[in-house]
Amino acid sequence: MAPPWDAPIVVAIRPSMGFGTGHHATTRLCLAALQALEVKERTVIDVGTGSGVLAIAASLLGAVNVRGIDDDEDAIHAAWDNLSLNPAAIVTLLVGDLRTTELEPADIVFGNLTGGLLMQAAGRLQELTTATGRVIVSGFTQTEEVGVLAAFRGFHAVDRMQEDEWMCAILQRQSAFC
Repeated sequence: MAPPWDAPIVVAIRPSMGFGTGHHATTRLCLAALQALEVKERTVIDVGTGSGVLAIAASLLGAVNVRGIDDDEDAIHAAWDNLSLNPAAIVTLLVGDLRTTELEPADIVFGNLTGGLLMQAAGRLQELTTATGRVIVSGFTQTEEVGVLAAFRGFHAVDRMQEDEWMCAILQRQSAFC
């Protein structure tokens, strides 16, 4: 038994082909990173949302205006299915290309993608992050870490985590006083 403020959240996920169950190391790392941040009343964008597990978890932890975007319509259908299993979560799901879809910046931006995609999308992910916001990046390996973090010019890692060869980092803007 735990007091209500220490009770873990439970996210129900229906496994589907290609969109995961939330058990992959990179998803676990992102969830740990999310729990390390103040989420209540923060806005969130989950880029490449897939199963929607990160967006759903953010909403259940108290985030507001949570949006998940993926360019794969089947992924969004899987995310809608998972959202229906978590009725307390409020998430807007969008099918769209990150490069062209108009999105308001958020306090927390997830990019649980591949190392190559993170390097390609780094500029856009930075644009989507508010001035005081954080970017949580994962889906890259230890050998890709230097390249991925270098792609986020003007941002620095405030925390990083590793599970096996998989990496996750929480990034924030470098202030003028650094």
